[in-house]
Amino acid sequence: MNKSTFEIFMVLGVIWLIVGLIIYKNMSLWSIGAIFFIVGLIGWIIKKKKESDHEK
Repeated sequence: MNKSTFEIFMVLGVIWLIVGLIIYKNMSLWSIGAIFFIVGLIGWIIKKKKESDHEK
């Protein structure tokens, strides 16, 4: 199963959010996780949009 870079960013972001908010309660960890998740989500949406445009 081939994971795209954006999906990896989203997974890392979610893991860092969980670790930063719940486990360590560290503000610097969860903010980095939020940035990774948002970047991954934006990239994933753009990728899906381009794939749907090619299908038309």
